[in-house]
Amino acid sequence: MSPKLTPLSPVLGLCLLLGSCSTPKIGRLPPAASTSDVPVPIAPSLDRPIDPLALVAYFQGQIAELLRQGKLNTNLLHQVHPRTCALTLRKAPSRQLAPPELAKAVEMGVVVVGQVVRMRKGPPSLLPLTATGFFITESGALVTAWHVLQQRETLSLVVMTRNGAVYPVNKVLAVDETNDIVIVQVDGTGFNALPLAITPAPQGTPVWALSHPLWRYYTLTSGNVASYFLARNSRVARTLMNITADFGNGSSGAPVLNDRGEVVGVADMTQGIAADLQSPGAQTQMVMKVCVPCQEIRKLVN
Repeated sequence: MSPKLTPLSPVLGLCLLLGSCSTPKIGRLPPAASTSDVPVPIAPSLDRPIDPLALVAYFQGQIAELLRQGKLNTNLLHQVHPRTCALTLRKAPSRQLAPPELAKAVEMGVVVVGQVVRMRKGPPSLLPLTATGFFITESGALVTAWHVLQQRETLSLVVMTRNGAVYPVNKVLAVDETNDIVIVQVDGTGFNALPLAITPAPQGTPVWALSHPLWRYYTLTSGNVASYFLARNSRVARTLMNITADFGNGSSGAPVLNDRGEVVGVADMTQGIAADLQSPGAQTQMVMKVCVPCQEIRKLVN
């Protein structure tokens, strides 16, 4: 059973929503030891296993305190959203990293993203669902999926690093709605920035994804670049990348990394391939992990 969630105020509620891959689906939190257990808010700690219930309770409390102190920018969607921004990006390491080194090198650059939303009906409530993002500058420029922010109920974004530090987002720096990516400014400094690859990762390149699929925070998966394809709509054709490294709901905005720790893509959505495309209930044969190539981020950065 999920823990009972306490309303905050008659006007606003905090909702930690997942910027999902494809259509969001709300699942159940892992059960506590017994139905009478109440999660104690505990910040995640480096080098220790994460307690999802305790992390969610802690993150909720930190966001509530930021809201109480008036430190949240609740005007993010109503700002003028520029197409590009001027940033100084980090250079990539000169050597390949073994997977354990890679995980250590990037974990403090990847964040849990929470949305602060206005509830339309009923009392405000807290839902322990989250998305993913990553820093690209030490000064707090952060990349995530645009759909994490764009819902009209969204008031603000808040991020939490691997060691439990929580920061509000105070500005939108650049948006690419077509490719579903946004760069926002986090209120802070001294962050662990991840380098962006300069050229596309060729098909077959080994890659890793570090994300938060349905409360499995900081899950590292591995695979390779499976393919590139054109996705067409009535306005434009865009290039997307399929990978075999796994991710799921809650992973939107996660970095896809090569063996030097460079970001080669951004997790965007999953697409199931069914045995019979004409039958809604047909068994899924394969799930494609669709990502935005990192060159689309570079186009937003002057």
